[in-house]
Amino acid sequence: MSITYQDLPFSSPEETLAIEETLLETCNKTGVGTLRFWESPSLFIVLGRSRKIDEDIYEERCQKDGIPILRRCSGGGTVLQGKGCLNYALIAPIDKKGPYQTIQSTNEAVMVQIRDALLPHHPDIDVKGITDLAIKGIKFSGNAQRRLKNAFLFHGTFLYNYDLTTISTYLKMPPIQPDYRNNRPHKSFVRNLPLTPEVIQAALIKKFVE
Repeated sequence: MSITYQDLPFSSPEETLAIEETLLETCNKTGVGTLRFWESPSLFIVLGRSRKIDEDIYEERCQKDGIPILRRCSGGGTVLQGKGCLNYALIAPIDKKGPYQTIQSTNEAVMVQIRDALLPHHPDIDVKGITDLAIKGIKFSGNAQRRLKNAFLFHGTFLYNYDLTTISTYLKMPPIQPDYRNNRPHKSFVRNLPLTPEVIQAALIKKFVE
């Protein structure tokens, strides 16, 4: 699998999401994949491809506080971006004989690789739900996927120094929940991973690039 690391700095929420779609389209044509990281200095919301604003977001609060609401090309739930939330995007070619042949097999393969990359730095990390990472049942990472004919985009978040209290201010309880959530509110369901962004980035670069 041909993956290169690209240090593409965060510019704006809109441009950052657009870059990932462009990288996916490029990989679909050329077979050359990319790993990148980014972090937003300010809050904005990103809806999953099929999520609905009225079900997921306190829209009036967002409008009042000037919180942009955007939509990404992949599935998954709605997330609140901001400082202390490291994002990654893995864009890779689909090997017809490898582990990335289907949505499910790609979910399983990539999540196991990310878990294994982080385990040497912190114990008790498990894959939960479909594409969550958690420590003792408390989530610190959510992930999603988008596929084209010859390539896929797998991207997600790592909460490492995030103000968790902001989540319940702008995001409603999701109508679709993984079983392990057990209807817990945001404050009881999410946590920060006690690793620096540099450690997280190095672990993923070693796993997917080197």
